[in-house]
Amino acid sequence: MRGALLLIAAPLFAADDAGAILQRLVEAQKRNGDRIQPYTYTEEGIHFTYSKDGKLKRDYSEILDVIFLEGYPFHKLISRNNKPLPPKEQAEIDQSMKETAEERRKRFHPPPGGQLIMGGRRIDVGANRELLMLFDSRVTGEEEIRGRKTWVVEALPKPNYAPASDHERDVLSFRRMLWIDQEEAVPVRILLTVVGDGISFAKAGSSLRIDYAKIAPDVWCESGAVLDIWRAQGKEFKPGKRTEYTDSNFHKFDVQSTVTVDKP
Repeated sequence: MRGALLLIAAPLFAADDAGAILQRLVEAQKRNGDRIQPYTYTEEGIHFTYSKDGKLKRDYSEILDVIFLEGYPFHKLISRNNKPLPPKEQAEIDQSMKETAEERRKRFHPPPGGQLIMGGRRIDVGANRELLMLFDSRVTGEEEIRGRKTWVVEALPKPNYAPASDHERDVLSFRRMLWIDQEEAVPVRILLTVVGDGISFAKAGSSLRIDYAKIAPDVWCESGAVLDIWRAQGKEFKPGKRTEYTDSNFHKFDVQSTVTVDKP
């Protein structure tokens, strides 16, 4: 579902030097991305609906295998509510894999930073380098998360900047908070919050929080996420849907054996 801002070690910076911190993150992004490539994992998503009084009601759960398909991650649904999928749905997923593989062989160019699915629409989340170009950033303090000391960096869309493309429009629909590990300069947590009216089906206040964990001595990867989608209720915006994701069973996958789906 989601694209990650995954980076590697960088030296410490002064607490007020957000630009220097982000620049080092940009420079480190590709190397850490290369280290993550061999890993696959299992993702569990639990879907909820908010009641009118703000309480969460569990709707259903899904388990997906995150695999490589033509060299890029593919989220393959394998069960719902801990039960195998009906044969018809399983056949549809298998067909989707074939179509995705064919499309990726032709002209697949993933957007920088990856995509997020919100309300059934794919939203470009943007790459770290776009934080330097499209946002005003500042270090707001320090915080310890799961035993890791982090810089807290706030990034706000540049005021009065006119998006030059649909991609930039999507990217500028979020303000961001980044908790950046002081020792290794990787993100320990990222929070994206919808601002303005750039996304019609996810109103201001909708958010995605992504947490990261160290899965190998020199590799950090997404370990979980919480997606909250706010909807209009009368003249107010209130939480409507929530999905909680947990990633586990990280293991190396032989990249040379990347799944390739043959043409029918």
